[in-house]
Amino acid sequence: MARQSTKRKDKDRIVLRKGECQRPNGSYDYRWTDQFGKRHVIYGKTLEELREKEKEVDRDISDGIKAEKRNTTINELFDLWCHIKRGLKDNTFQNYKYMYNTFVRPKFGKLKISQVTKCSVCGDVKSTKTVYYPKTIKLSATSYTYNGKAKTPTVTVKDSKGNTLKKDTDYTVKYASGRKNPGKYTITVTFKGKYEGTKKLTFTVKPAKAALSKVTAGSKQATVAWKTVTGATGYEVQYSTSSKLRSSKTATVKKGSTKKTTIKKLTKGKKYYFRVRAYKTIDGKKVYGAWSSVKSVKIK
Repeated sequence: MARQSTKRKDKDRIVLRKGECQRPNGSYDYRWTDQFGKRHVIYGKTLEELREKEKEVDRDISDGIKAEKRNTTINELFDLWCHIKRGLKDNTFQNYKYMYNTFVRPKFGKLKISQVTKCSVCGDVKSTKTVYYPKTIKLSATSYTYNGKAKTPTVTVKDSKGNTLKKDTDYTVKYASGRKNPGKYTITVTFKGKYEGTKKLTFTVKPAKAALSKVTAGSKQATVAWKTVTGATGYEVQYSTSSKLRSSKTATVKKGSTKKTTIKKLTKGKKYYFRVRAYKTIDGKKVYGAWSSVKSVKIK
């Protein structure tokens, strides 16, 4: 005996498509799940009316626009835009995403589109005012040299139209403690009023210029002495037979409290030139202070 197919039909014996259903009161609904896994439903008094609405849904989906706009948030619409957008350079695209996620997503992006365009009470269109997002956030300086004083770079924030935002009105600034010794320091900019979000900026303080105290010649070697530099992780001693330090070699001292080192295997009777600089290791990388003045000796 052949197996009969079981197609769903309405009360008028019309075959229903996938997602369609006739309700107890005789009306119809259509249910589907979008690409983000969110379920949606639309209704029609008749099957003909419902299928016209289905066509609109299909067009919206094919165009990359979410249907059922009453329940669509700004964040959901932006996420969909990110999913379908083509033709932007990666740097531009990433900048758009950063600005949106920082200044729009936390609060404004959670609103439904319908809440943005019309009053929820009377249905009138709301008055609008354009608020341009903060586009550039810069420090007056991102690198300093240690001088024993705390560093406090100023913050300048401009919106996408080039207007300068006001500190304490549009944003506040919090500086990390210290900011004097060599190292890396963070500044936190927190937006307020018409703006939301935070931005962290960093600047570095480099070690001070090293001072070479003395170079003493020995038998095929030389002892190089210097003054310790505040906050240094270590030192580099550069030496060469050239007064301009061409084809030089470098000896590394990996302790900030060290005051001297001996360079061996030098050529007897040759005149060598020496200089030293301090370094501070920050995030795994060496940040250097300036080279000292050059001293020379003739090797015994």
